[in-house]
Amino acid sequence: WCGPCRMEAPVLSRLHHDGINVIGLATDPLPVATVAAKARALGMDYPVGKGAPGLLERLGISSIPTNAVIGRDGKVVFARTGAVPERVIRRAIADAEGR
Repeated sequence: WCGPCRMEAPVLSRLHHDGINVIGLATDPLPVATVAAKARALGMDYPVGKGAPGLLERLGISSIPTNAVIGRDGKVVFARTGAVPERVIRRAIADAEGR
């Protein structure tokens, strides 16, 4: 999997352990069980699944990794392509929570 995805795995795992709902979507054609095992082996300690066909296009995602913070109202409050520093994503989460 891509270098930035591997670099972000520990950050996203920490967020997950801090009670933030983190979900990873893989884009490769591997079976779901293989994707999950590979994600765990790379230290992705949060749910990782496969996006349904066409999902990335519907979401406007053209490259990976793309990170999004979605507020409780279901609206995207932050989205960025490429590796996102932990302080930036934590700030986006705090903004989404109104802190």
